[in-house]
Amino acid sequence: MKKLILIILIFNVALLITAQPTVKWSKEYISDASGIGGSIYTDLKGNAYGECNYNGLSVHIGGSTTYSSTGYYKPLLIYGVDTSNGSPTWVSEIKPMAGCGCNYGARSTNLTTDNTGNLLVAGYFCNCGTMAFSTQTLSALSHQTFLAKYSKTGQLLWVKTKADMNNGMTSADYHINAITTDELDNIYISLSSKLNANFAGLTIDKGEYIIKLNGNGIGMWAKQTYNANTPNNGLSVKKIQYLNSKLYASSVFIGNTNIDGHSFSSINSTVDVALLKFDTTSTLLNKLIISSSEEDYEFNLQLLPNTSLVFIGQAYNISGTSSALISVGTNTYSTINTQSKYYFVKLDTNLNVTTYKNFGGTNYINPYLVSSDLNNTMYLTIGNSTVNNVIDGVTIANTGPNILTIDNNLNVTNAFKSASYYVCADKDANLYTTTSSASVTINAFNTSFSPSGPQPWSQFMVKLGPLVTGIDNNGNKTSTIKIYPNPTNSILNIVNEHNQLQNATIEIKNYLGQVVFTTPFTSQINLQNLSAGMYFLTLQDKSSSKTVKFIKR
Repeated sequence: MKKLILIILIFNVALLITAQPTVKWSKEYISDASGIGGSIYTDLKGNAYGECNYNGLSVHIGGSTTYSSTGYYKPLLIYGVDTSNGSPTWVSEIKPMAGCGCNYGARSTNLTTDNTGNLLVAGYFCNCGTMAFSTQTLSALSHQTFLAKYSKTGQLLWVKTKADMNNGMTSADYHINAITTDELDNIYISLSSKLNANFAGLTIDKGEYIIKLNGNGIGMWAKQTYNANTPNNGLSVKKIQYLNSKLYASSVFIGNTNIDGHSFSSINSTVDVALLKFDTTSTLLNKLIISSSEEDYEFNLQLLPNTSLVFIGQAYNISGTSSALISVGTNTYSTINTQSKYYFVKLDTNLNVTTYKNFGGTNYINPYLVSSDLNNTMYLTIGNSTVNNVIDGVTIANTGPNILTIDNNLNVTNAFKSASYYVCADKDANLYTTTSSASVTINAFNTSFSPSGPQPWSQFMVKLGPLVTGIDNNGNKTSTIKIYPNPTNSILNIVNEHNQLQNATIEIKNYLGQVVFTTPFTSQINLQNLSAGMYFLTLQDKSSSKTVKFIKR
């Protein structure tokens, strides 16, 4: 069946209506002891992958196979997910055969996909002998960081580990903070190292790096942003995103440093934030400094499909007695009067601030992960205080995690109790999350989840239906556009369900931002003359526009 990408065009008269979550399916992970963990990763192309680790001797994640550990040294399971029912389509083990005094085996820290839909997994493991990555075995001395690439069908394509690791190191001494990829399947990672090493053929000193690898895992360059031999001199990069041949990163720093002619100086020797824009040869092109007299931290950097950036930050005041002035580039804002002053900053691709918004109520709120769908709706998980909060008129339930929907203007439009701090969206605005249950039944999303394993411990992967719908002021559905197939070889079909876009213009840009195709609205366009790659299709009329990615084969 041909896959459809839903594009919802919401005009100036349209309102976003949020709904309570509907569980489409749940899949139980069953372990023989406490301490099971798992998550699912989805991209906006229709791919879904999962990972699972556990502290017991065995785990069952669906299908006919039960996976077992070697003593205390637990495997990490990587698998494809059938999004229609949650069943694994393939499973691959990352399995240590011996350990070095640690009570775990392998863990993942990042999952992402490239332009082809291949899966990239970053993580670490503790091992003193043979480490099995599918059919490939590696040797390790102690804690190791790894980056592995799998095809869409589960074939291990390659794995890279950090060489020259010494005994006694820990997982925090060398790790990958973030991964992103470009339309040519090149890979960009941010990496922290507390020792000299070699990674993917690149020599790494002590410090922080942005590294580029090609699709075969060969290192192309390593850009040092922090030199650990010179304390308080450099940038610690936490998140990275790729768009139109540019890299965008969020970082923190203390003190003074200079990178590619750009100077950085923190206020009063406290932690400040720098948002960065690099080209793909590693040259720093632009920066935006976020600073205050308090400690400033970054929480997330999200790239929305409409090619804007959203940054979540925090100004932390130990006393919690007053609001604070915070400088975002040349703009100055006043934070809310709480101890943890969270805020959103929305930016264009030149790092110009388009929207600033304080985030939080009168009580403590702690944001975690953020995801977005093709309609630019964001989904944020938060840990709330013991008292209800009210944000933008929406009540946030007390105690434990919540999932919030946030619109393109950074307004909270809905909130509901969750059982996990993990959430991600797919191309059709479905949400995926996890719940954990130990000996008890938990209630979330108007559904009860009860463990059924031999020992009363389970984790559930859950798919939720779309939470946001559109209606106009007259009660009519907003215009819904479907394009298919995606990817396409030549013909791209556009279905206008409510006949509201006859006067719209279709414009297609390549990843460099160059216009390569334009035409008045039509239900079918022939793109056979376009080169293979990623493109951005924009539908524009007098009152609104919408941009969506598609792939030309």
